[in-house]
Amino acid sequence: MRTAVTGATGYIGRHLLAAILERGWDVCAVVQPLDETPLPAAVARVPDPGSAADLAVALATFQPDVVMHLAACQDLTDGPAASDSLTEANLGFGARALSAAHAAGARAFVAAGTYSVHVTGTAEYAPQTLYAATKQAFLSISEYYRRNTPLRTVMLELSDTYGPGDARPKFLNLVASAAVSGETLEASPGDQQVRPLHVDDIVEAFIHAATLILEGVHLGAVYSVAGPEAVTLRELVDEFERATGRPVPIRWGARPYRAREIMRPWAGNPLPSWQPRIELAVGLRGVYARPSGEERHADD
Repeated sequence: MRTAVTGATGYIGRHLLAAILERGWDVCAVVQPLDETPLPAAVARVPDPGSAADLAVALATFQPDVVMHLAACQDLTDGPAASDSLTEANLGFGARALSAAHAAGARAFVAAGTYSVHVTGTAEYAPQTLYAATKQAFLSISEYYRRNTPLRTVMLELSDTYGPGDARPKFLNLVASAAVSGETLEASPGDQQVRPLHVDDIVEAFIHAATLILEGVHLGAVYSVAGPEAVTLRELVDEFERATGRPVPIRWGARPYRAREIMRPWAGNPLPSWQPRIELAVGLRGVYARPSGEERHADD
């Protein structure tokens, strides 16, 4: 199997690279020209040349069977600067990747989406942020290729993610930092639900979707990829404390809910024949708990 990966230097991308290399697949990573983040020796580096035609030539040399598209800008503000970066990364580069994948003869294109396009918690398209809107706009572009070319495209709408080695300022990481430092974490009232999804399950969902397409299984345009259970943020902190044995100093209600807060996440269109394998309690213990007697410092 020959796979091109965008966003390979990001958090999920690094885990995806490791998993497909372990399976013995040939891999190239399409990266930004100035991105010098080290990649595994077995991964061919393909700098994005900035045009669909030139990227198509670079991918044609590699001849990928599938493109895994994880590259994105995730600016959650709505100002002019965010508009520029979001549209360039999520639409401009995304459109180039689709066009190049088709021209290079790839058969499958699996892209990362977000559950935040469903702010109402239903199948209705209702974007929480401009970021979510650009992901939906990319989906509209990919539909052209899905309907009119041999390239089979699918978008996986991911729920809240967590896992080892994650330095992103996600809620669970803020909870873990507060547990270590003892500094009080100021939070919203905490009654919104989330479906935490371990990064290993995300990786398996991408591989599973690509494999189904390459085996000739007909897939729709978009599917939900969500964690095994829905919990409120309050319940999530309780689960964290049970899994790690560490109390979390947290002041619920110190912050208001965000504008367009998602209170009930949509996960009503699951990826066929896939389900998360890592239970929440097991995942939290594996990521955040330390072996007995091992001291954890605040700068870990």
